[in-house]
Amino acid sequence: MEKQQWQNLYNKLDQIQSDYLLAYQEYTRGKNKKLRDVAEKRAINLISLTISYLKRNPEALELLFEGDKSEFGQTIIFDEFKSLNYFGRDMSELLYQITHRINSLE
Repeated sequence: MEKQQWQNLYNKLDQIQSDYLLAYQEYTRGKNKKLRDVAEKRAINLISLTISYLKRNPEALELLFEGDKSEFGQTIIFDEFKSLNYFGRDMSELLYQITHRINSLE
């Protein structure tokens, strides 16, 4: 990918992460079950949206896997990435990796 493509992907994923963090906070601390359920669905949808972006950009998916070539290792990393508990942390790391990729293309 070229620098502008990486930057566009970063902007999209950064916005998704911001939305996810709000949804996740509501999911864990919502005042009632209905609010928590709606926030959980929103967080899950944002994770799915992120996965669709990553699948369309194999180079970004490689950053997520951090060079792990084994199918087993990639499966574990991807399963963890898709979970509500780890998505925020893993997404922050992915955005950090993308930033380094963008800076290396300058």
